[in-house]
Amino acid sequence: MRVPDYMLKSSAFVVSIASEDSESEYDLEASGFLLGFPSEVAKGLSFFYFVTADHVVSRIKNRTGIRVNLKQGGTTVVPVDQWFRHPTDRRADVAVTPFRNKYGEYDVQFIGENCFKSREAMGQQDIGIGDEVW
Repeated sequence: MRVPDYMLKSSAFVVSIASEDSESEYDLEASGFLLGFPSEVAKGLSFFYFVTADHVVSRIKNRTGIRVNLKQGGTTVVPVDQWFRHPTDRRADVAVTPFRNKYGEYDVQFIGENCFKSREAMGQQDIGIGDEVW
């Protein structure tokens, strides 16, 4: 089954930035995905995040960034200030950082909360690892 186009635009690369002076020199390290959640308090506003594997970002010694596509073509690197890990479960191999979306520049889309299911819902619908759910 084909992956929907919006899912392709929700993926980006984690990069290690080689130079302290510029984001133009970098190494591709891994991929990740972009999430967007509407604010429950401020109507019309959303919060955006980038998610990847913690085992990747924890071994990078240089500054990290997220390489995204640009609407006019090409790519840019968005520097990451801080990665957040699961607060209590050290086995959770996940790292998350806030993502400031530049709507007019970045050619990205965000996965919404409607793409996630709880374990309970997965059990009720007989969904397991490896099942196609598009």
